[in-house]
Amino acid sequence: MKRIIGILLCGVLLFALPFTGRSQSAALSSGDFQYEVSAEKTAMIIRYTGSAVELTIPATLAGYPVTGIGDNALRDCGSLQTVVITEGVINIGAQAFYNCTGLESVAFPGSLREIGDLAFAYCTNLKNVVIPEGTALIGEYAFGDCASLASAVVPASVTTIGPDAFSGTAA
Repeated sequence: MKRIIGILLCGVLLFALPFTGRSQSAALSSGDFQYEVSAEKTAMIIRYTGSAVELTIPATLAGYPVTGIGDNALRDCGSLQTVVITEGVINIGAQAFYNCTGLESVAFPGSLREIGDLAFAYCTNLKNVVIPEGTALIGEYAFGDCASLASAVVPASVTTIGPDAFSGTAA
């Protein structure tokens, strides 16, 4: 009898296992962007596979509004020099542009609310940043070791600035 109960329990566990934990959504692709769609039907860029020098983050991907740039999404994109982040993006994830050594300028949207930890760290050619009014959080070491950063405009709306957010910069 114990053996039958054991077999039944194993069967139940094997059946239930795929339904436990966090849901895993498959990455979708559009051009050089890989993204995930949230339950709210918005897109988060999770990877950029291109090699553009000038890049505009799209406002939509396959009809879904882009509201975030995920952790490590454009990390180590050395060819990138200019980025325009379109209106609608509210969150830039941790290390999103980490070590983009060629990056010289970034245009942030008015919709931006958060810049994650190390988001632009080691972007050694980044010269100036203007954080838009309405942004509330700049993460730890967000612009750390951006050696060419000469000025950073931070609005009063920023209520949280992580430790060393601008460490190792000229700003």
